[in-house]
Amino acid sequence: SVFGYMTNAGNVFYVGTFIAIYLLIERKGVKAAYKAIWINFALLLFFAVMSHVTINITGTLYSKQLDNALRVILDNSMRVTLASLFAYLIGQHVNLKIYAALREQTRRKKMWLRINAANMAGQSLDTAIFFIIAFGGVVSGKDLVTMIITGFLIKALVGMIATPFLYSSRKTAI
Repeated sequence: SVFGYMTNAGNVFYVGTFIAIYLLIERKGVKAAYKAIWINFALLLFFAVMSHVTINITGTLYSKQLDNALRVILDNSMRVTLASLFAYLIGQHVNLKIYAALREQTRRKKMWLRINAANMAGQSLDTAIFFIIAFGGVVSGKDLVTMIITGFLIKALVGMIATPFLYSSRKTAI
C-alpha cells in the first residue's frame, strides 16, 4: 500500500531498467540496448524456470520445512513471473522505440522530453499488461484499476524525479 493505494513493491525499482536503457542507447546505441533487453529477458526466464525446477525437486527429511516454504513462495509466483516477463518485453521495446525515435527527431537534444515520453508510454503499457495478467480475475475490477493507476503513477513519478539527474549529469554519466 502506498498512501493507502494498492500496488506492487517492484514499481520503484523497475524504473531503473528503463533508465539503464536510455544510458545504454546514449553510450552504445540502439542495437546494444536491444541486446541488453533480450539478455535480461533470457536471464529472467532462466530464473523462472530454475525456480520452478527447484520447487519440484524432492529434498531430504532435514530440508522438508524449507522445501515447503519455497513451494509456497515460488509455486504461486508463476503467473506473476509470466506477467512480469511479458510486460517487461513489451514495455521495454516500446520504451526503446520511442526514445530512439525522439532522439533522432530532436537531433539528440531535449533529453528530458525523450526520457519522460518514452518512460510514460513504456511504463503505462508495462503496468497495464503486468497487473491484468498477474491479478486479473484474482482481485476485484476496482482494485485492479487502482493497482494499475497507482503502479503507473509511482513509475512515472520516479522517472520524472530521475530525469533531472540524468539530464544534468549528461556529460559525465552518459
